[in-house]
Amino acid sequence: MNTSSTTQNPIRHEVEIQVTREMMIKAWRAWFFKNEHWLGLSLAVLLIGIGVCMDLRDGILGSFSIISLTLLAMGFFIYVGGYWMGRSRAITKLESIIEGKARYTFTEETIQAESSLGSMTLGWAALDEVRQYEDLILLGFRGASYSTLPKAQLTPAALAFLLERAEVNGIKTRGF
Repeated sequence: MNTSSTTQNPIRHEVEIQVTREMMIKAWRAWFFKNEHWLGLSLAVLLIGIGVCMDLRDGILGSFSIISLTLLAMGFFIYVGGYWMGRSRAITKLESIIEGKARYTFTEETIQAESSLGSMTLGWAALDEVRQYEDLILLGFRGASYSTLPKAQLTPAALAFLLERAEVNGIKTRGF
């Protein structure tokens, strides 16, 4: 029986960050427009446009063109409305955090976040994506939520550890 008293200190990286309104708007824009379906949407708009142009050769729009344009307009307004509502929610959430300050702790097993709103501890499996967008690091959690970390406020060791844990856990990384 081995009774060695060697204990390993768990790896732990703590960072304090402060997110500004401008950072939050930039992060929301990056998160909202990350949609990878732009090619399909562009193709659909192009096909509807061609169909409408062909229909206009007779000088009058047919039923199919009117329905297509109506659906296209409705989709556009829903998309724009979704952007503004989400942006407003992100800013409201930031404004409820005192001075936009939070503390993140990364360990081998968990990600912990603390702010004036409270704290949460999640396993790495809760993270879906780590993405760099300009000077921000976005942590995308399963369930369509994300956290914004200003890259300049992370220590190089904490960022390297975050990326290493992402790789070990099969989490997508982009923009690095």
